Amino acid sequence: KVIEFIDKDVRLHFCREEEVLFPVLEKHLGTEKSPTRLLLDDHREIWQVFAQLQGKLAELQSGDCQSNEATAEQIQEISSRVGHLLNDHIKKENESLLPLAKGLLNEAELKEFSDKWKLVSLETGSPVKV
Repeated sequence: KVIEFIDKDVRLHFCREEEVLFPVLEKHLGTEKSPTRLLLDDHREIWQVFAQLQGKLAELQSGDCQSNEATAEQIQEISSRVGHLLNDHIKKENESLLPLAKGLLNEAELKEFSDKWKLVSLETGSPVKV
């Protein structure tokens, strides 16, 4: 369930940020000084670690690992890292990005952002690739 949540819900959330929120913020801040660069780096790192997790899970399920116990331990460590990365990312969003967006965007921009956010799906968006 956790893998499915990350692969669908977190991926959709990141896609929406990348396709809708970040561009509107960058209109106000430019790209170089925008905190969106840092958050995009977070997205890339999370997907890299998530890919490692999926690889280890596949290894465990296929029986191709030398030690199930060692692989399970690695899965636990990688899972913990994904959790920490997501928590840190959410903290950045809540403490910096969202207050910044509320302060920069006028009512019309907020409405447009909200409408576009709802339209983006994993099929229509293009999240950052690893």
